[in-house]
Amino acid sequence: MVAAVAISVGLLPGSSKAGDFTAPLVPTFANEIFGTGSAATIVPSGEILSAVYRMAAAPGDGAAFMIEFTLNQGATWGTALTELNLVFNDVDTSGSSVTISRSLGCGVDDSTAKFRVDVTIAITTGDTFTLTYGIDDADPLATAGAAINLAITLRDGLGDVDSAENVDIVNSADGTTETLAASVEPGTCYIDVATANTNFGGTSTDVDSAEVILGSITLANGTAVEDHGLTPWALNAGDALATVILTVTGDFSASLGVDMDGDAATADGLYLDLFTNRAYDAGEEATTLTATTAIWDLGPVATAIAASGATINVHMVVDGITEIMEQTPSATLTVDWTDVTYADESAIGDFRELAKNGTTRNVYNIPGSAGSDQAYIRIYNTSSVAGTVRGTLYDETGLLGTAVLVSDMPAGTTQVFSAANLETLFGTWDGRARMMVDAEIPSMEVMALIRNATGTLTNMSPMAP
Repeated sequence: MVAAVAISVGLLPGSSKAGDFTAPLVPTFANEIFGTGSAATIVPSGEILSAVYRMAAAPGDGAAFMIEFTLNQGATWGTALTELNLVFNDVDTSGSSVTISRSLGCGVDDSTAKFRVDVTIAITTGDTFTLTYGIDDADPLATAGAAINLAITLRDGLGDVDSAENVDIVNSADGTTETLAASVEPGTCYIDVATANTNFGGTSTDVDSAEVILGSITLANGTAVEDHGLTPWALNAGDALATVILTVTGDFSASLGVDMDGDAATADGLYLDLFTNRAYDAGEEATTLTATTAIWDLGPVATAIAASGATINVHMVVDGITEIMEQTPSATLTVDWTDVTYADESAIGDFRELAKNGTTRNVYNIPGSAGSDQAYIRIYNTSSVAGTVRGTLYDETGLLGTAVLVSDMPAGTTQVFSAANLETLFGTWDGRARMMVDAEIPSMEVMALIRNATGTLTNMSPMAP
């Protein structure tokens, strides 16, 4: 610490006024830069980062004081500072002059830099000191929205010469964002059981008989910059090189036989609507397609997608022959940066649920076959198509099981099940049971009848048809 020096003009030793500390440029870096093991110095010293302190005090001829800068949030300078990094500016051209010498800190791995200022001709209010510097060890910027700030103190042997201040000098944001979403267009969408589950139906604009929009993806560049602070961050440009993969999993058996471009070698059953025209165009198909997985290598088109920020829909097309299975496809969009120190990214989500437009009915108060009351469950296929009917049985302790009651129940027919028939499928139960009946047909009715020991037949259905 320098000794107290009498000041001939203006400021008394140790007195403090309110100066102004600003950063003319506060770059927003892509947070992807700051992955595990990142060692790059962002913005080397002397390039674009600077901080300006405008004096409120006016130290006189012969005054001496220390200016100390401190990088917070664990950051370091990255490149060594010298007295040339701190520049005095006689703003009002009154003739003010100083001599600056480096004192402490200022090293590559330091977070502080202390300079001695010897005033030759008195400083006037409004004169400035400008520090140029670089930054390293900026790990907190890995979190989008984080900031690093710089603090300044000006002191002589008696205390503060001017006010201590701090200012944010850099911050971070997502360089590239990835999102996945299920299709949410208004209206219904279902697997049409009237087509033996081989086509879609519904009122949504996202569906026609052989095609449905499962969901969408977005890739979008933000407004962040690369690590030298000048070039905008853009996916697959400059330093932001990456492999971009979209993976959708589900049951795509009904899509394997689809050929929309006359080339059997391409997997056209699932495609990305890259041209946003709600129709298939060559090159939009999955890179690979199996019965359970569709994969797109988006490398060649990821740049354009991210630049446009457009929402890209994922379409599923079926062959109209193979049964479409009920499911909720899921998707993963990964961005694997070429620079191994960058933080790789991914988005995971579910796409549209695909369910059948079948019928469900419930029956209650079903006695076991050992009792005096005899139960009969009558199932009526009131539709014009055949379909599978399943039952899920619960007794007083909980779930007993699920079984196929009729594998292919013809249109307009009736099937009757006794308690003994149900026990063959589900096992025996104590007390009274209930059963949920699900049918892959558009309409169905179920009645629960009990004949007691005297021969009286009672309809136990929730609502008599």
